Amino acid sequence: MTRSTLIPKARNLQLLLALFIGTATQAQSRSDVDNVYVYGTIKDDSTRFPLVHAAVIIREDSLPLVSASVDSGKYECNLEFDHVYRLRYEAPGYVAKFLEIDTRDIPTEMREGGFGINVEMTLSRFFKYGDYSLLQEPIGKARYVPADSMISWDLQWTEMMRERFRVAKARADSLAALPPRQLDLPEDPELEQWRRYGTITGVVVALSGMIAIAVWIARRQRKKAPAQF
Repeated sequence: MTRSTLIPKARNLQLLLALFIGTATQAQSRSDVDNVYVYGTIKDDSTRFPLVHAAVIIREDSLPLVSASVDSGKYECNLEFDHVYRLRYEAPGYVAKFLEIDTRDIPTEMREGGFGINVEMTLSRFFKYGDYSLLQEPIGKARYVPADSMISWDLQWTEMMRERFRVAKARADSLAALPPRQLDLPEDPELEQWRRYGTITGVVVALSGMIAIAVWIARRQRKKAPAQF
């Protein structure tokens, strides 16, 4: 991945779509670089302040991970044509999210000057009872659409992921609102065995003590009794 300081000029259309609690703005652009230029800012979803310790990890097809250029929450990277990329946005203490951008199947005549995509990503902190398994899938997918002559977001996929996230968040909130209670954990067989052993041992010790006391009392009474001939 090479760093670029070139900001593409707007060409035709800007598309605004919600990605959970963040937004992504796609500005299809032509520039002097024949690739897909992705740039934006990573922010806290509550404060909207840039996350200075954030990172963008990029996977090109099945190649090892590469870090994008990030400075005080602002990032940029160049994606080459004919690959499928996964951009993973992460920061310490925050839930990571990732996007999938497919740069394949773009006609040669459309590649000249490249494309530009501005993604303003927001990340949320981990919350109790959260189910983050759904974030193992991309929250957004983009690919070249011939009818649009541009790289477009799959809005149906985005809506589906947003609804899944809403359900998971509602469930986490409902669990967090429940009063504290002791969980009914399954009994440990080994613990139960030791518990029975301790009970039996205690009974044996108690009986032994009672027998010892009875013997002592009998001996005392025998010493006090008159001798008989």
